Amino acid sequence: MKTMIKEAAILFLITLVSGCLLGAVYSVTKTPIAEAKQRAKEAACKEVFADADSFALKEDLDLAAGNTYLSEQGYKVEINEVSEAVSADGSVLGYVITLTDSEGYGGDIQFSMGVRNDGTINAISFLSISETAGLGMKAD
Repeated sequence: MKTMIKEAAILFLITLVSGCLLGAVYSVTKTPIAEAKQRAKEAACKEVFADADSFALKEDLDLAAGNTYLSEQGYKVEINEVSEAVSADGSVLGYVITLTDSEGYGGDIQFSMGVRNDGTINAISFLSISETAGLGMKAD
């Protein structure tokens, strides 16, 4: 009985120390990971709208309504955010729409799509994709 309590206490201490170390690593890496994701998102926006000077996040849009509409049309894609592509003179060139498609074979596919004001697609940039290197990663 004594050995069982001793072994349980040792296991508890190992778990406690491991949990504390994992928490410390998370707190140290949380900010750099968020900054790297932000830089990747900004690079994707610049890739789909190279002639834009800045990008302004549109927070006043009802994304739920857009997602409902896409779902009703049979698309299994979710709009994550929409940003305006703004030129140096302040005019809106179009929009950068960040979407997540849940139909990827290897997991979700997240991409940004640039749409000009006339409705034409300017470009597409993949943010995260986990498809097979020889097959699904050949997507353009």
